[in-house]
Amino acid sequence: MPGGDLGEWPHIKDIFQKIAAKSNGEPCCDLVGNAGFGHFVKMVRNVIEYGDMHLIDVAYHLLIKLSSSITIK
Repeated sequence: MPGGDLGEWPHIKDIFQKIAAKSNGEPCCDLVGNAGFGHFVKMVRNVIEYGDMHLIDVAYHLLIKLSSSITIK
């Protein structure tokens, strides 16, 4: 998710795309905007990821509490 000077992207594009993860043979890396924009996109992605992790954590703790209160006869 690089961001920066649009004129510099052609000079570093090959390097970034060669080391990036691939999906269906396509690199998961492209210029997302001017300076600072790549950081913003990454920040939004992190918020979504941390929200998902928090939901998993809450669900896990609820299941632990529920399972400890159930008695099997």
